[in-house]
Amino acid sequence: MAARAPDNNPKALSAKESGSANGSAGGNRTTSGGADAAISGAESDDDADENITESTAAAGESGATEKKKKKKNKKKKKTKKAPTAQTEPPSVLVSQLFPNDTYPRGEEVEYSNENRYRTTNEEKRHLDMLNSDFLSDYRQAAETHRQVRQWAQKNIKPGQTLTEIANGIEDSVRRLVGHDGLSEGDAIHAGMAFPLGLNIDEIAAHFSPNSGNKTVLQHNNVMKIDIGVHVNGRIVDSAFTMAFDPMYDNLLAAVKDATNTGVREAGIDVRLGELGGYIQEAMESYECEINGTTYPIKPIRNITGHSILHYSIHGSKSVPSVKTNDTTKMEEGDVFAIEPFGSTGKGKVYDQGEVSHYALRSDAPKVDLHLSSAKSLLYSIKKNFSTLPFCRRYLDRIGHEKYLLGLNHLVKSGIVEDYPPLVDQKGSYTAQFEHAIRQAPLLGVTAAAASLALYLQIRPTRSDVQHVPEEQTITRARTRVEAGKDQSSADAKAPEDELPYSMDAFPGGRQFNTIYGTIQVFEWGPENGEKVLMMHGLSTPCIALGDMAKEFVKKGCRVMIFDFFGRGYSDTPNDLKHDARLYTTQILLVLSSSPLSWTGSSAFHIVGFSLGGSVAVAFAAYHASMLRSVTLICPGGLIRTSHISPRSRFLYSSGIIPDWFRLRILHSSLEPRHGAPSADVPEQVKDAEVDFDDVPIAADRHGVRIGDVVRWQLKNNDGFVSSYLSSLRSSLVFRRHDGIWRVLAEELRRRRTTNAPPGLPSGRICLITAESDAIVVKDELVEDAEALLCRESVEMRVLKGGHEIAVSRGKDVASIAMESWDRKH
Repeated sequence: MAARAPDNNPKALSAKESGSANGSAGGNRTTSGGADAAISGAESDDDADENITESTAAAGESGATEKKKKKKNKKKKKTKKAPTAQTEPPSVLVSQLFPNDTYPRGEEVEYSNENRYRTTNEEKRHLDMLNSDFLSDYRQAAETHRQVRQWAQKNIKPGQTLTEIANGIEDSVRRLVGHDGLSEGDAIHAGMAFPLGLNIDEIAAHFSPNSGNKTVLQHNNVMKIDIGVHVNGRIVDSAFTMAFDPMYDNLLAAVKDATNTGVREAGIDVRLGELGGYIQEAMESYECEINGTTYPIKPIRNITGHSILHYSIHGSKSVPSVKTNDTTKMEEGDVFAIEPFGSTGKGKVYDQGEVSHYALRSDAPKVDLHLSSAKSLLYSIKKNFSTLPFCRRYLDRIGHEKYLLGLNHLVKSGIVEDYPPLVDQKGSYTAQFEHAIRQAPLLGVTAAAASLALYLQIRPTRSDVQHVPEEQTITRARTRVEAGKDQSSADAKAPEDELPYSMDAFPGGRQFNTIYGTIQVFEWGPENGEKVLMMHGLSTPCIALGDMAKEFVKKGCRVMIFDFFGRGYSDTPNDLKHDARLYTTQILLVLSSSPLSWTGSSAFHIVGFSLGGSVAVAFAAYHASMLRSVTLICPGGLIRTSHISPRSRFLYSSGIIPDWFRLRILHSSLEPRHGAPSADVPEQVKDAEVDFDDVPIAADRHGVRIGDVVRWQLKNNDGFVSSYLSSLRSSLVFRRHDGIWRVLAEELRRRRTTNAPPGLPSGRICLITAESDAIVVKDELVEDAEALLCRESVEMRVLKGGHEIAVSRGKDVASIAMESWDRKH
């Protein structure tokens, strides 16, 4: 055991040299009793000097003379500068990186509506100030968690043993808080709040390698990493899942979405049973294909999130992952761990395997212990861990040997509780993401905004929800204002100053108001012609399909095109997910706005490009009877997630960084630049023959390119970036789950039977793909579409070109679509 540095020593041991430090867990409150040299394996210079002084002082007069000589010859040491950055692996005290307890606060969120008084009430603000000292402990723990977590995510690789991973993470936590836990009671001041969880595949929780475990992480494993950090008993509990094979992406995405939904919907007065329903709905909307088999993602019903108390990881309240009848409410000051688990198995876990986790029961009975080994072990547990969970490796670490008999006796006596591994069906895969939140009385700090694990979240009271004013839920498209100005001064404008997309770009323009905001629609062509509804891509408004629309009209069709929410001249409902449900609703609103009838059996044809293609699939799956045909052009929804770059995974993820910061980054990245990914092709692709942004928006407007329209939207439609991001996060672009495609497959199959229901005659769709599309890859699209819809349901056509064919070859696409109608009718 290394010497304890004096409390008044102004030069605490360097964490970089010693691996630990004197000083407090949270600044200057608690001093370390840890053995500094034991962590690093080396003594600091200050320790060496102190040893010299002590040894010479014990000698006689000659020793004193020798001491003077040593002091005289000793060179003056240079004062070391305090570290300003973390090392790899983490070793610098967090308290040194953030002097005077100035730890990151995270994103603060004020109350709104009927709970506004919490922010404005002077008494509430004063009480919050009086009771906020402990937040520094939370913030220190959260910052420690963040730094260790980031290091772990970068460095964990297949081929490492679980013991190696566990020791690396746990030792890093101890170094960063300055408490190595080797001296009696040191781990109670700060350190690991519970044993590191390393749960592989069907093992969902409560596994940590015991001494001697030689399990090696494999490339095909799915591993949950559950880290708990505490400072003075204030516990931050957060977890994440790592998988190295992209076939597990949907499993991870489902659980991450469910976790973020739980965090978003949590708040003061929220009933826990209802919160579980929101989590369940988010998770069950996903499917995952693993080794050719598609699995629905199920929430694990008998693992719950939980409240967290001082020095107690499991409080009395539970946060389910499914809807229940629990009417317990979240209350002011509560701290919760929101941690849904998802599974490809049964969605239910059982106790199975060798136990590693234990904890002293706070309500332990008074039992007369007859085993001396149990008595001594109990004394050590109380002194070193108190009610914090521990594992066998922790007992080994502080010098215990041959303790299993005594430990089992404590478990049987009800004094210590054991936590066996929780395991789902063998061969299944489970995933976990977790955040801790606090229901603050005044302000909320979304800790993920500062990459912390702790959330201090504010939510309005939900027991008496009031209608939010429309102006707060709809982002108005300033493009309409700019277009009005442009038209009022059209005579004074030079041709090059014209808007890239004007409000009179096509005949039959109209704007109509809905509860979701104003929608821009164009409808023209013979009133008795075949009706065609057309839908554009991810970033370009309906003007991109102008040439195709004109070709349909030229051939006698009645055409209707419109701007999706947040694009072109349409407003954005900013409080709703831009998913298949919202876009289906928008289609129905657009149809109802026409002076002609667009409803009834086999009423119209639907044509969708890119994002519009996946929207068309969703509409057709549930409104097949209304359709005469479905034509998909380079559709989204089946783009394999392997095409998502690591940068995009980070940027589009819903829980890693705050949305306001994410939107700022996304706004900049969507700005058209030569050689950069296009907004409609969100990944950089080396094989693209044409820069999508450089494609002319219409055959008769070669001076206006797709990039010009995107740039115009970025400048003038404030809802564009948020609607773009929300659409990307749904399953409408990348292949995240196949449920809707399977529903459509069944509808098509029914229409190839004898007693076929109305709509979609012949039970086939027309799928048009591009030979050189580098994002909706032809071979992948054909394979996946035929697998999901079956070969009999798909008429495949291939055109030369890239993802831009709906824009640059609109006439050809219209001709192919109409040829497919003739074959079906």
